[in-house]
Amino acid sequence: MNGHALVSDCKKLLREPLMLLFMAVPFLAIAAVKALAVFGFPLLLRCTGFDITPYLGYIEGFMVLLSPGMLGAVTAFMMIDERDDGIYTLMSVTPLGFRGYIANRLIMPFVLSMAYTLVSHLLLNLVTVHPLSLTVVLAVSGMQGISTALILFTIADDKVKGLTLAKLLDSLMITSAGDLLGIPWVSVVCGALPFYWTTKLMLAPPAAGVIIVSLGVNAIWVLIALVLAEKRR
Repeated sequence: MNGHALVSDCKKLLREPLMLLFMAVPFLAIAAVKALAVFGFPLLLRCTGFDITPYLGYIEGFMVLLSPGMLGAVTAFMMIDERDDGIYTLMSVTPLGFRGYIANRLIMPFVLSMAYTLVSHLLLNLVTVHPLSLTVVLAVSGMQGISTALILFTIADDKVKGLTLAKLLDSLMITSAGDLLGIPWVSVVCGALPFYWTTKLMLAPPAAGVIIVSLGVNAIWVLIALVLAEKRR
């Protein structure tokens, strides 16, 4: 992504309050949860005796997942606008080509998802995450930003449908807490989706099996999204 394209994207974002809101949602959610962690959770413990500590990892995991979800949606909306304006078709017949256009567009959700995730963890700091596990979490967050952007762009015909689909994808983030039920088959089903592995990585000690499977599942979803985009072109 060159400087001219970056400036153009920034101008688009400034003209679209919805996109700006999506980019701000992760930090607004973090501020709310941080306030709860400082004031609300201790009050809950004193008043009810309920200790939320065992669930802090799941809470932070869900907060971290908001970043690739929101940033992927923003990227998809920008791509849908370009498709509606004919820019998408024009770029596809230039030397850059369809794949070059897609690769160029996916830089933003990949890089920003990783950056947002790191900042989210540092600000919340509800659980201690091993540096190796955190590194993998950043990688899968970047991949989730890519897959979210491509799936929304490919399936949604316009931004209204894209917004509806984005809400559906966000609702699937509940699978990140699949282990809470303590039912093996539920964990297996949830593990088929990329969201589950973000929380798994944050809560479990770094293990080769978990790292490989988490990267593998997220990579598979990126490939599925790329295949869908290729067929849609």
